[in-house]
Amino acid sequence: MTIRSIAWIILTVVGSILSGGVSLHAIYAAMRLDWHQDTLITFAYCLLPILCFPVFLLVRHPRRRTVVLGLLICGFLAAYFALSRRTCAELGYCGSAVSTVMLTIETRTALAFLAVAAISLVQSALGERPTS
Repeated sequence: MTIRSIAWIILTVVGSILSGGVSLHAIYAAMRLDWHQDTLITFAYCLLPILCFPVFLLVRHPRRRTVVLGLLICGFLAAYFALSRRTCAELGYCGSAVSTVMLTIETRTALAFLAVAAISLVQSALGERPTS
């Protein structure tokens, strides 16, 4: 077994755990959210992270997986920002849009989702999955 094979396996295990956590958190959030306001944005907020685990495990080509995860994280962050901005505007504690974006990115779910995309990017840099 080469170092590259070991690195690939470790990255796959860590990415699987993180992406599973992101998907489970999204399922939990979907059960707890109010679906009456901003239904489309709420649907995107829940669906995109749910797809994180299946995409990480089922898309075999690392570059394609990186692109798909990148698109999912961009859509998720946009939906999360929209919901956060709406909430802080209703409650009157909004700062600037940049501060809302930074608060959104600093949440555990967003950081885990970004870490999964970063792991996929590193696997893409390592090349195809090594055999044996």
